[in-house]
Amino acid sequence: MRRALALSLLAACARGSGPAALPAGAALRALPGGHAHGLSDLVVLPDGQAWAVAERPAALQRLSFAGAPPAALPVRGLPTGVEPEALAPAADGGWWLGTEGEGARAADLIARVRDEDGALVVDLDASPILSWADFGLQAPDNKGIEGLCAHGDALIAVGEPEAEGPTGRRAPLARWQGGAWSTGWVPLQTAKGKLSAVACDPDGGLWLIERHYADLALLRVDPGFALAPAGAPPATLAARRCGPDPAWAEATAEGGVNWEGLALDGDQLRWLSDNQQSTVTGPTMWGLTERRCD
Repeated sequence: MRRALALSLLAACARGSGPAALPAGAALRALPGGHAHGLSDLVVLPDGQAWAVAERPAALQRLSFAGAPPAALPVRGLPTGVEPEALAPAADGGWWLGTEGEGARAADLIARVRDEDGALVVDLDASPILSWADFGLQAPDNKGIEGLCAHGDALIAVGEPEAEGPTGRRAPLARWQGGAWSTGWVPLQTAKGKLSAVACDPDGGLWLIERHYADLALLRVDPGFALAPAGAPPATLAARRCGPDPAWAEATAEGGVNWEGLALDGDQLRWLSDNQQSTVTGPTMWGLTERRCD
């Protein structure tokens, strides 16, 4: 049923009519065949190459938005029971992989992945551990580090676990820089959504997806945000809701699209969905929206 809805959504978007019509400047398409299932996160490199991470088996997946053949690069060396969920390029080459694990956990691994003679291998000695205990949290089964992005030598991580704060639900955000963590809370702005992706803007700000199907918000944290040093209570960030346009939210909700990745692509934001969920399957979707927050 959901697959049929997704395909009918594509047809309606192509016609530009009906309830699924998209706002001006937006796009919504199915990724061509041949890609791995269970894709998460999204990176668009300066040369235009686009990458995501596949959970099972663990691999980096080069994406094709124009129909050229995709490529999958297996990742070796992840601990047993650990699955990749988030992806960011490392400043000195290679990659960072955010992970989740089985059962309740006090911490999750951010794996440092290096290219060794054409093979992608995890360097556990260079892999930091994000402690959920620093937020007073314990990560539930298969919910962990959902998004990564890089600002120079600083790595930003967001988590799917959530907590109740003085003014409502909130989600953890952390920065790894100079061998130390700093932490903050992102106030959530929908009824059920959780953070699923983060994109670092060159201006120093952040874009985040908060989502649970129809509960969808694009959040913006402006440049100059401050996080709390290790050992101090996490800071509370100011996050503005920047959409998406109601027509975009309606269109994606109709197709059962649950967004898992976000990246800057020129002057637009490129979105990527998961196609392998517990109750919903279908084509992997990608979309484009304006990179703006009025």
